[in-house]
Amino acid sequence: MIEISAPFSHVTCPCNPSNKRSQQKQRDMKAFVFCLLIGFASAHLGYQKESSAEKWCAMDSRGPKNLKRTNVNGKCNAYTVCDAPEMTLAYTSALAQNILPPVVINYQVHGFAKDDGSDPIVTAEHTNEQLAFMNEAYADAKMSFNSTLLVQKNSFNQAKTVVYGCTYEDILNKEFNLDCITPETGFGGDPEICSPNDGCFQITCSSVETCNSNCTTRNAIENNPECACFCIPEIFQCANSSIGNGICNPECNFMQRNWDGGDCCLANRTQKTCRDPSSPNPDWWGDELFKTSIGSSSIDHLNFYIANLGPNGKLLGVAHFPWMDGVYGMAAGIIMSSMAWGIQGPFLGDTAAHEAGHCFGLYHVFSGVSELKVWKPCEDICYESTPSLLTGDLIADTNPTPINYECNNPPPCPASQNGTDLACETCQLKPWTNTPYTNYMAYGDDSCLTHFTAQQHGRMRCYVDLAYQNWTTDAVTPGTIVVAPNVTSSCNTVTLTWAPPINRGTGTLSFVIQRTPPFVNGIKTVGGMAYTDDQVQVGSSYTYSVKAVTSRAAQYFSPASTVTVTSQCQTSKALSSSTINPTTAEESTANSLVVTWITIACLLSKL
Repeated sequence: MIEISAPFSHVTCPCNPSNKRSQQKQRDMKAFVFCLLIGFASAHLGYQKESSAEKWCAMDSRGPKNLKRTNVNGKCNAYTVCDAPEMTLAYTSALAQNILPPVVINYQVHGFAKDDGSDPIVTAEHTNEQLAFMNEAYADAKMSFNSTLLVQKNSFNQAKTVVYGCTYEDILNKEFNLDCITPETGFGGDPEICSPNDGCFQITCSSVETCNSNCTTRNAIENNPECACFCIPEIFQCANSSIGNGICNPECNFMQRNWDGGDCCLANRTQKTCRDPSSPNPDWWGDELFKTSIGSSSIDHLNFYIANLGPNGKLLGVAHFPWMDGVYGMAAGIIMSSMAWGIQGPFLGDTAAHEAGHCFGLYHVFSGVSELKVWKPCEDICYESTPSLLTGDLIADTNPTPINYECNNPPPCPASQNGTDLACETCQLKPWTNTPYTNYMAYGDDSCLTHFTAQQHGRMRCYVDLAYQNWTTDAVTPGTIVVAPNVTSSCNTVTLTWAPPINRGTGTLSFVIQRTPPFVNGIKTVGGMAYTDDQVQVGSSYTYSVKAVTSRAAQYFSPASTVTVTSQCQTSKALSSSTINPTTAEESTANSLVVTWITIACLLSKL
């Protein structure tokens, strides 16, 4: 979910860096929920675009830590070494130089079938289709996948719907929880006690007429953003005499009517009508209970959980970020709607690629525009006005864009809504051009999404090395040192210093130094991260590169650095092949980003 500083409350709806993906016309679960909050009717449950009312956002006290977009030490989203612009550029350059080895990542696919093995939620056919798509989508990052399908036989669990972000306790504790206000729960989550501190305000509706006039006009939302209205017209059709009469009455099956007094949870029911969380057998469960019932940790593989996913089938997927708490536990991994797994109708496999992108550290391409401060996005430190490695999605080869569901550039933001319309949030009155609407981290149809960018590849490879070494088929071999050694000459010698690889493999590190022209004995092996070469001639030039060794040697040497030997006892600067020019003029002026061993060594010392 995504999908900001810890401890914190995560922002729900389209104004947070959600790592979840909903259907094309209704990608955000929270936006959908708020559509319900402003006047529920069955006809409103179909696919729809975001309306002006769906810009509303509420705060929820639950949620994983280290998720909120914020100012961390004066920088946007500076959580790990892989968030440093230098590292994104270094890994991107290493891929371009073909000095990163290919990696194979293991994932398991989980789902339920009926007791006799029939009607599995996930099939081998769709799993094979999805694997082929993943291997194609990630090929340019030199990433591929191994897939294992595990289906458990349990008719009761097979029929349940997963409601993300909600537990039975969240409904029974009489505290507001926006994630729980869904049709599957009977609109639990205690909306009637929602307070301004929760980001909304309850407008009491005494009748269906009052509900319609106060809510569906959206006046409260557009004129008073702190206000919201929760109304369920069907409730007014529920007669008190119908509650507890032994018959499930749909108009009474809501939290506000005590879920029809238990009549919809009778053991002999033939439909999925049990919404009451206090029942021994409700027809829904929260994502954490769903995952832990399967019992697969994320220590040595990524987990895909395929489910009937709520609310009302509109949510397609939810993933974790690599810096989140519990990233290797049973509650991590990716939950996917069964309809979006593999190739089915309009779904071609893009949702899994999108969600896995979040697992590997990618934000939405629109995160620097549409996932910022609720009411003053233009003042947010993560606001992205030009492509940048320091703001927005922390990727400089994706242009800024607002959230966009179409396979075209989005329209410009109207002047009257500048800085206030959460569905647009442009903060600039100019056309959006060359936007990344075909990027896998966008929100277009599957048929529109085609690629990751070079810097997205680099950022993902950094996070594979940093967080997911045990997910790969080779957890022993150290990775490539992606930054060239710092090489200087003084007093007839050459001094090298370097940083270790982010992926240090298994065992004690040593380092092999390669020189051109070669050392007398071919190569040098040292135990530390510095070496002085006195086998040199004044006036000659030498090129050096380094690779790490444990019980196995890294497949590739680092980028090279060249220096000319001087007899003077002052430093002669090296010429490094990994000196990387900043991607944009903005970054060049503001930060003068150049990859150096000092910067990287400092960052890696914090691992």
